Amino acid sequence: MADFKDQLSDLLTETFEYILKIEEANLRDNNIDASISEVHLIDAIGRRETATISDIASALNITLASVTIAVNKLVAKNFLLKEKNPSDGRSVYISLTKAGKRVYRLHHFFHRKMVNTITKDMSEEEKQVFYNGVLRLNQYFEKNAIKLEK
Repeated sequence: MADFKDQLSDLLTETFEYILKIEEANLRDNNIDASISEVHLIDAIGRRETATISDIASALNITLASVTIAVNKLVAKNFLLKEKNPSDGRSVYISLTKAGKRVYRLHHFFHRKMVNTITKDMSEEEKQVFYNGVLRLNQYFEKNAIKLEK
């Protein structure tokens, strides 16, 4: 069984590296000057009607300071827009610019295409088994990410 575990570990590592390489190439091919981390921040904002720094930090499990720095970079790159909350001057709403919406759509298209390609020849039972395995993997990472926050 150790062989299986080693093989699976290697496969997961290799898969993660391939996903990053292909996603980075996709960004370059579409002339998008943003890192994968920045795209994931854009994605977190795009999933909401309005977002604050706190919303984004919570969604991505990162610090307010990290989000603030990243948001300011993305504002400078014209992917995000910051607007003060008219009813509470202490908070700022973050939204996507036209360029940010393009990145958001491209990111979702990339993931949709990846999932469609992976699952196109799977039976419903295989899809469910695959989904359950990825769900367990996600739960493992989520649990460990929460431990890191404490």
